[in-house]
Amino acid sequence: MNRLLLLIPTVLILLATTDPTYSADDTDKGEIATVQRKITTGYVDTKTGRLFYRDSGGTGPVLLCIHGNSTGSWLFENLMNENSTMRLISFDSPGHGESFRASDDTATEIYTFPGCAKTLLEGLDQLMPGIGQFNVLGISKGGHEAINLYELARDRVRSLIISGSPPLPLFESESHAGEILSTAFKSIPAGALSGKGESYTEEEAKLYLKANGFEAAEVLKRVKAAMDTDGRARGLMFKSVFANQRVDEVKSLQEAKIRILMLGGEEDEFINYEYVKAKEWSPHIHIQIIKGKNHSFVWNHAKLFNEIIVQHLS
Repeated sequence: MNRLLLLIPTVLILLATTDPTYSADDTDKGEIATVQRKITTGYVDTKTGRLFYRDSGGTGPVLLCIHGNSTGSWLFENLMNENSTMRLISFDSPGHGESFRASDDTATEIYTFPGCAKTLLEGLDQLMPGIGQFNVLGISKGGHEAINLYELARDRVRSLIISGSPPLPLFESESHAGEILSTAFKSIPAGALSGKGESYTEEEAKLYLKANGFEAAEVLKRVKAAMDTDGRARGLMFKSVFANQRVDEVKSLQEAKIRILMLGGEEDEFINYEYVKAKEWSPHIHIQIIKGKNHSFVWNHAKLFNEIIVQHLS
């Protein structure tokens, strides 16, 4: 059991990929965004609490962007400034950034993949009443929430993009959980921090952000936000994964009737790519490994990321 507790936290920060389609060097590293959009911010109220959002504006198809563990809606700012054809919306997830912290009475329900997905879906409906169909992008932990959101609104999600989110089956036993997690993920010091139930220290926050692929200047800029993240949002999420308080993500994707793109950066420190390569995926699931890119290339290489998702959604 103790061995599993060391393995399982990495599940919230990782990604799955297979045969490469794109190949890119680091020439786009640190580039200036080619589009400067007027990103608006604000709050919407849900039944469980107030959510902070960023909205790129525009009249194109809607892409709901769900961030990963201990980051925030800021993760998509560069992508918003690269994309000129869609309306990108991202919320600070419950327990993160400027969004609400769950009460002790509701935390075990909200700080789960389906609980967070339900809250974000409600936030989107509050921000855009009558929105109808939309696309979903999930990064890392957000990818797992995106799959759970799809199960909540199958008739409304047009397409699904996940990056940093290896799809997990429901665990049949403790030994099965250990087999899946030890196969899918590499073990690194920062991995255990993804499930830490208390606030990060400054050094822990720096270690976690660095492992996610952020450069030194960005780590210093975002360290306070990582430290301010509600530790229960990590700890309870971790426990809920182990307890199968979520959908069977592999089955959900295989049975989906929409186009799905699973992205990965080849330089991601955490993933054992053989886990996904060994699966026989349905034809509607497209998987790409991007050379020279890491776990957070949605931020570091937003131009390339945007080109990939625009091609997928066109």
